[in-house]
Amino acid sequence: MKKLILLMVVVSLFVVSPAFALNSNLLLERCSEAEKSFQKTEADNAKSLFCIGYLSGVVDTYDSLKNENKEPLYCLPKNDMELYVRTVVKFLKDNPGSLSFIAPISIIQSFIEAFPCSIPMTTQ
Repeated sequence: MKKLILLMVVVSLFVVSPAFALNSNLLLERCSEAEKSFQKTEADNAKSLFCIGYLSGVVDTYDSLKNENKEPLYCLPKNDMELYVRTVVKFLKDNPGSLSFIAPISIIQSFIEAFPCSIPMTTQ
């Protein structure tokens, strides 16, 4: 329950108005381009950079807001944007029902599933 409340607080920081919120379908389109660029194949650089910047913003915002006295929602390996992009793209492809959600919810949910803190991370 505490994780859900924290998730809702973090997500609310990204939502000024539902009309301006990036949906996960657009995030998938843009992050698929970033995934291509990491694979050194032809990709739309603007979409790729948008994805990387957006993910960085979500990660940085969560990191700045998390309470050191409480268990975090997820434990990311440090500084591995390619892994973050692959994780989000895989989550969105595996969960098409989430494509209508606002992007921060899908990003955080993908990280919660892929990087639980109960598994010790050696790269932290």
